[in-house]
Amino acid sequence: MADKSDVSPLCDHFNAQASTYERRLGGSPRRAISHALDLLPGLSSTRAPILLDNACGPGFATEAFLEAYPDAHVYAADVTPGMISLVDRLVASKGWNDRVKTDVMDGVNLHYPNDMFDASITNFGIFFFSDPDMGAREIFRTLKTGGKAIVTCWKDMTLLPILHAVQAIIKPGSVPIVLRGLDIWAQKETMEMTLKRGGFSFLEMHEQEVMWWNQGIDEAAKGLADNFVNMVGDQWSDEEKNGILGVTEQVLKDQGEKFIVESEGMIGFQMVAWIAVATKIP
Repeated sequence: MADKSDVSPLCDHFNAQASTYERRLGGSPRRAISHALDLLPGLSSTRAPILLDNACGPGFATEAFLEAYPDAHVYAADVTPGMISLVDRLVASKGWNDRVKTDVMDGVNLHYPNDMFDASITNFGIFFFSDPDMGAREIFRTLKTGGKAIVTCWKDMTLLPILHAVQAIIKPGSVPIVLRGLDIWAQKETMEMTLKRGGFSFLEMHEQEVMWWNQGIDEAAKGLADNFVNMVGDQWSDEEKNGILGVTEQVLKDQGEKFIVESEGMIGFQMVAWIAVATKIP
C-alpha cells in the first residue's frame, strides 16, 4: 500500500501548473471565495482577526481576506513551493509583508498551535489531501472555539462532458474517462461526513454556482486543454495529448451550444460548488 504521507507527486503536479492555475479554472475559485466571505458576517466584529488560508494555491483567499478585513493577519500554507512563491509575489506587490506569513506545509499536518485562528478557508483543496479526515481534524484543531471554517469542493463541473466530446474525436470508441475522486466529492454527504469526522458537530452546506468566464474560445480552449492533459494522464499517448488543444477548440466551436454561456462578450461554463461553513463549538 502506498505511503499516504508521500505528497511529492502532488507537489510536482501543482508546481508545474502554478503559473496557469487561474487560466485553467476561469476565475471560478475567486468567485467561490467571494461567496464564502459573505457567509462570515460576524468576523467583521473581531479586532485584527487571524485567518488561515489553507491549501492556499496562488493566494486568492489571502487577497480576498485582506481586502475584506483590513486589520486581518493571514497565514497562508500550501504543500507546493511553486504556489507559495506566487503568494509571496502577491504579498510583495501589495505591500502586505507585515500582514501575511507564508509556509510550505501539508494540510494534513499543520504546524500551527491549537486554537489559533478566528477563521480558515480551504478552497478546493481538501479533496487533494492524502487523508481528508486528518485534514479536517487539523482545521478543527487550529480554530479558536467559536471560529468558523469554510471548506469548498466541486458539486458539478462542465469540464467532464467537454472532455468526453474531445475524447470521442481523438479516441473514438474508448470508454469515457471517469474522475472517481471528483464524483465522490460531488456528493453532499462526503463533505458533511469528512468535517464531522474531523470534529465539527455544527455545519451548514451551501450550493453555489460559480461561473468559469473566459474572454473567448481561444482562451477557454487553452484553459480546458491544460486540465484535460492532466486528466487523461498516462492513459493517452503524447501524440494524442498534443492534439487536445486543437480538438478542444473544434468542440467549442462546433458544439458550443451544449456547454457555453455567453454574457457581455464573455463566454463561460457553469460550475457549481459546495461551500461548507463549519463552526467549532465546545
